[in-house]
Amino acid sequence: MRVPPPLDLARPADADDVEAYFAFAAPGTPASSRSRWPTVDELCSKEGAFDWTAWRTRFTLERPDADELLRRLHFRRSNHLGGDAVRNVLGFMLEGYGATGDVRYFNELLWFSTANERFRVPRTESLAIGRFHSLLNRHGLHRFPHGSVATAPDQLRRLEIDGARLNGSRSNRERVGLLGSPWFFRALIPTLREHNLEPRCYVVRQHADRWPRWLLQHPTIHRIFLRLTRSPTDFVDLGDDPASFGIGKRLSTDGIEVSFHKLGFIIKRGTLGGSRLGIINDHWALLPHVRGRSTIEWSLLHGIPVAATTHLVDIGIDTGRLIGAWSYELQTLSARSVNAVRAVVKRDSVRRAAASILSLLATDGRTIENPDTTGATYFSMHPTLVRHVEQVVLPARRARATGLDAQ
Repeated sequence: MRVPPPLDLARPADADDVEAYFAFAAPGTPASSRSRWPTVDELCSKEGAFDWTAWRTRFTLERPDADELLRRLHFRRSNHLGGDAVRNVLGFMLEGYGATGDVRYFNELLWFSTANERFRVPRTESLAIGRFHSLLNRHGLHRFPHGSVATAPDQLRRLEIDGARLNGSRSNRERVGLLGSPWFFRALIPTLREHNLEPRCYVVRQHADRWPRWLLQHPTIHRIFLRLTRSPTDFVDLGDDPASFGIGKRLSTDGIEVSFHKLGFIIKRGTLGGSRLGIINDHWALLPHVRGRSTIEWSLLHGIPVAATTHLVDIGIDTGRLIGAWSYELQTLSARSVNAVRAVVKRDSVRRAAASILSLLATDGRTIENPDTTGATYFSMHPTLVRHVEQVVLPARRARATGLDAQ
């Protein structure tokens, strides 16, 4: 998908105009009499228009339905739509943002606007930008409507892994599955062996990204790449079907106690039951606050501590039970870009993986609940919002850290 240029957020609509618009249907206004939410296909049709102002109360009263429509629409964000369809979609995003204060609506509005420049609606964009500014604090942080950011420090303490469990080697040589190209595990494998574990690599020749997929689907070139990068070349090839039940069956047959994955696709049911204690995912944000994509960017925008959480994989998106969490807030206070923050989190990935594997084995699978009452699933952030994070949020964060910004 082509990455669009950022839009200008510096000139919002008049504050009184924005307030008046969203006060037009204040809470208590009767919701639309329509019995159900429209489908994505209906919303993206080129004919017909929806009056979303009559739906305002339903965005909060029927949040699961609105969330599902938002999720389905995000898969169409690069589609070129007709004029009525663009107005329908942008209207949904604007009214959802106005009713809930959920920045995910604004994010999708930006994606659809830049994908359909010929049918952009300046009035809608202006109101949405005004709404965005009304939800920022003086540090440029956006309100978090999915729970309390104040609970984050307690969550980090609750998920701290007891270091005593990680000392020394295991008495039994438990088998650990490493799912993905051995290139990802070239530093983790020797670490696990130091703890008397037996790591085994398993490759599924599929990936969501183009170049890793091409590499995996050309086994000879993949092996040459592994040799050139001094990565392990011993692995089990499990084919190219991510949904194959043969993946889980092979893990079970090999007696894998726990697996850690770097697979570039959503793990299917046929894989989930293969490891006795489950499959570990390394998520680069604090759960349950921020699930999904662009998690570092969304954490920064909401003022949630920069962190990583390991959890078991289940059929949901980052909804599996939690293992441990690590804070990188202090280490990233001087960062001047999202990539600089990401580099700090990435640098510690081997330690997190080893600690999570060892903790799960030491406790025979003890984990912590990952409640769905807090947080939300985010999608990839639009460049306009990334620019806001880098030009407003990060400088304000650095100023607070150096004492230049009086609290």
